[in-house]
Amino acid sequence: MMKDSSWSHHHVAVNVSLSAINTDYTNALRSSTAQFHDHSDSCEHATHESRVIVRDLPLVGRVRILVDSHGLKALTFIITYWIYGFFSTYFIILLPHWSDGRIPDVAAYAYIMVSFLCLISLFRASTVNPGAVPLIDESSLDIDLSQLNKCQTCGMRKPARAHHCRRCQQCVLRMDHHCPWINNCVGEGNHYLFMLLLLYAFLMSALSFTLCVFQFWVFPKCSACIETWYLKPTTSIWFLYLLVLISVAMSIFMGLQFISQQFNLIMDRTTLENMAVSSGRDILRTNFRSWFQGVSDICGTRNALVWLLPCRRKPAKSIYEYIHAV
Repeated sequence: MMKDSSWSHHHVAVNVSLSAINTDYTNALRSSTAQFHDHSDSCEHATHESRVIVRDLPLVGRVRILVDSHGLKALTFIITYWIYGFFSTYFIILLPHWSDGRIPDVAAYAYIMVSFLCLISLFRASTVNPGAVPLIDESSLDIDLSQLNKCQTCGMRKPARAHHCRRCQQCVLRMDHHCPWINNCVGEGNHYLFMLLLLYAFLMSALSFTLCVFQFWVFPKCSACIETWYLKPTTSIWFLYLLVLISVAMSIFMGLQFISQQFNLIMDRTTLENMAVSSGRDILRTNFRSWFQGVSDICGTRNALVWLLPCRRKPAKSIYEYIHAV
């Protein structure tokens, strides 16, 4: 009877010990998981507190604004250029000659459409999350963290081709570069919007320059220009002179940038990677692919019909795709 009692007490003690060990292991696992997420959340919170303002707006969705004086000044300049370019082209050239029947409806509507697509692309490229690493969904944690590099600046775990932006104070997935003209990084989340901005800004500037050429050398004097518009011919001519200079400069700059981006897509490289190679800091293999594959990758879809739409959302990639990116 004493043996049975002793064995029973020993069995209970073993069960209690195993239960305690299991509880400690579970708590430790939960604690480590919580610490990982707390670290991610704290980095995101610190990033947004220090440099980025995030707001949810009705009909627009979530927007983010980087608090950077130089970037905000550059972005203001770009918005001012759009306002000036559209005002000068539309009210001094397009609308008067359109009213006189010298400009067809297709050309007029094309300029208006391109101009507003350019403005929408600018807004979206400057306010969309470029792919900040702390914002990636890693709730499952079923990944090998050893395959993620640790950022030497912010301490975040990041996959290959992610870089830390000192302006935004965050790591950005597949970061191409930080563009002060949009006051935002260009990365995985908004690279396609940046490409659309380059395309539509080039088209808008080229159309403005073309209309200026027609205004100076092709179109005769228009009755609507004199009878219905407030600007005198002597005043409007100076608006057009400045418009010619700006439209030529923007056409060349945006066109070269757009062509450069197409070569990067074909070689599967970013601007930062090209800079590292040219400076001798790094040697990268060139992964040549078709232009269609490159654009499909950056736009997140193989459906070419939606590539030119800046209002759509790009599907988010899994963290595994970033881990095995190279």
